[in-house]
Amino acid sequence: MGKKIALIGFLLTFLYSSIAYAHPGRTDSSGGHTCRTNCGSWGLSTGEYHYHNGAGTTSGSSSSSKSTNINDKDCTDFATYDDMIDYWNTKGYSATYDPENLDGWGNGKVDDGIPCEAPDGYDLTLINNSPQQKAQIQEEKDNTKGEKAGYPAGLNDGYKEKPSNMSKANGSQAYKVGYAVGYNKGYEAGKKKIESAKTKQPIRDML
Repeated sequence: MGKKIALIGFLLTFLYSSIAYAHPGRTDSSGGHTCRTNCGSWGLSTGEYHYHNGAGTTSGSSSSSKSTNINDKDCTDFATYDDMIDYWNTKGYSATYDPENLDGWGNGKVDDGIPCEAPDGYDLTLINNSPQQKAQIQEEKDNTKGEKAGYPAGLNDGYKEKPSNMSKANGSQAYKVGYAVGYNKGYEAGKKKIESAKTKQPIRDML
């Protein structure tokens, strides 16, 4: 009798394990994933991280992976892409720091800093730490730097009544654009300054 009970218990345990690890869903690089839907029918709890096909069953790696993945988000967990970006930005994730594997729909292969495949036309500069945002920040810095350099050069040329010349601008396109803006402002200020000095000159000569 005791042997029969033990055999039945073993078979039930084996059956439960087979069901729990056979349900559909892609796995991460560790060979498992977090259950999101219909978890009860697979003998799992919602949000429970588990392995498929016996992956990660060693005591050390199993407990570590569960503790770091049990609350991980999946791209399909977000109602809109903007919700996804809000989450990404709040977490401070990037191409090199993506612990929840959201980049590239969690396939573990894409690592470009653009999570969950942005829809066509989406402003990628809104994604913190994305290459597009970094490029925009650099352009803004170059533009500001160029404008600061262009203003005194334009002021000097305008005051000395030299022809307008912005050929001194060397750098990125954003730097050149900023330089042109600064130079033109400075040039106009220089012209006004010399014109004002000329109108005051006769008064000084009469004294």
